[in-house]
Formats: sequence, structure tokens, C-alpha cells
Amino acid sequence: MSVAAFFDIDGTITRSTILDPLIWYRRAHDSKPRFALFGLGMLLRAPYYLWVDRRSRARCNLVFFRRYAGMNARSLREWHRRTFAHNLQRSIFPPPSTASVTISDRVITSFS
Repeated sequence: MSVAAFFDIDGTITRSTILDPLIWYRRAHDSKPRFALFGLGMLLRAPYYLWVDRRSRARCNLVFFRRYAGMNARSLREWHRRTFAHNLQRSIFPPPSTASVTISDRVITSFS
């Protein structure tokens, strides 16, 4: 059994949202029709996510991260490590060119 920890760093440490990493992964792994269906499903659920977020950010995060259920944790972890520079690192505040970013097995730390 794998355990994951999620941190709400969106808009504070990064210019990303909780949706971005899932989109990056799905775009890279799904066929175009399957990714289009995923996108449509997200659009249809957007009002629900907004409603939940207004009531509780913690609950919204929990509801959203359930979208990862059934995905291969090892595959997700390896793919995000391999593509970090292309995806998440580009959205870190301040821009990575002026910050020192360290990636360990469990933590990403940014010092400016």
C-alpha cells in the first residue's frame, strides 16, 4: 500500500493549481479521445468543485485528490520526477533561475 501526502502550495509556492499535475499526467498518458473525455468530465464537475471549495478548501482537496484513485502510484511518482523540470519547476515562485530548488525522494524545497 502506498501513502501520499498532498500539500496546498498552489498560488503560494507555485503558479499552479491542484488540477495542473493531473492534467500534465493525463495529457501525457491518455489517448486524445480519452483526454478529451477527461477534460469534459472536469468541466462538468467544475460547479461542484467550486461549491465544495467555497464550503471547505480541505474538503475540496480531499474530493479532488480522489481523482487519483486507481492510478499506479509508482508510475505517477516516476513520471512526475522525470518531468519535474518541464512541468512543476517552471511554476515555482520565484522563477527557478533565481531560486535554488532541491528534490529529494519525499520533499521539494525552494530557497530564494
